[in-house]
Amino acid sequence: MAIRQAHWILRTGLLAGVAAVIAFAYWWHQKPVDRAASLTPSTSATHPGVSWNETRDSKNESSAGAVSKGKSAPVNSPPTSIRQRMKTAKDWYSLAKEILPQAKAGNPEAQVALFEMYRHCFDSSGIERKYYDNVEAVREHAIKYGLSVDDAVSQFQQCHGFNTDDAASLGDPWDWLQKATDTGYPIALAETAHERLLQDQLKAALRAGGSPTDPTISLPPIGGDATPRELLAVAAQSADPEVLAAIGNLQYALHPTQPIDVTKIDSAAWMYLACQRQGDCSGQGPTTVINCGPNDGNCVGVPEWLLRKVNYNWAPVQEKVNQINAALNAKQWDQLPGLTTGG
Repeated sequence: MAIRQAHWILRTGLLAGVAAVIAFAYWWHQKPVDRAASLTPSTSATHPGVSWNETRDSKNESSAGAVSKGKSAPVNSPPTSIRQRMKTAKDWYSLAKEILPQAKAGNPEAQVALFEMYRHCFDSSGIERKYYDNVEAVREHAIKYGLSVDDAVSQFQQCHGFNTDDAASLGDPWDWLQKATDTGYPIALAETAHERLLQDQLKAALRAGGSPTDPTISLPPIGGDATPRELLAVAAQSADPEVLAAIGNLQYALHPTQPIDVTKIDSAAWMYLACQRQGDCSGQGPTTVINCGPNDGNCVGVPEWLLRKVNYNWAPVQEKVNQINAALNAKQWDQLPGLTTGG
């Protein structure tokens, strides 16, 4: 147990960031379809992997175009993406089984979802496999170690299947991540960058005499010859809000020796840029519209928690947001703040 606890202290920062990114993304995809008109068009179509935003919106546009003049438009619910279903599914293993054929058929969203569900369920619960025999054992374990019983039971129900021998039928999760990454799917690129950063941290801990137990220790460099910065720079070309938020969360791992005040600005800028590209960030709690200057672009309300992150000193963040937007719009991928070699 001590080894696992030490391992999780090391992993907390990156995993918490990814959890925030996924939660952030889930809210985005619950917004009404007509909000799509306010979005900055994504360039994800330049990649072999098609973003689920694009798929959702194109289907609804097709339906709207089929309505004859003078007839009421049918009320259609937007197709629910796999990642949205991950939010509401109480049994991730059943969902994984359901989307497995899509992954085998080459759907990168299904492929990276299989990886994310397996990775979370197999290793992020803090409860060893022997405690997944039944729900009563889970309750007892939670009480013994002062964990939330409700959370532990929910985790058991969501993840139990991944901790059984039947999980092998889903294939190697790392292979699914690699396949999705090979397509250029932006979410997979960002996930691969995150895992590579984590792997580098764990290997550094091992060299320093630690005993991390994460399976990435024994893997070849995740992402191959590509560096996390390079992977994220390619993913950023999609301007996918989930990717932009991920880049913001990973700034601390990308720049471990950089002054924290500088990193906070870069992190906040990328995360606010995700709000801008979505056209709204009200789902993240109370927001404040900053009095931007005439050249400061879209002044979407800033979440209160993001303002607190930078001690309410928003001017340098807005300046960095403008720089990132300018680089994205000009397709100057090597000029993206926070991803360049120098910072």
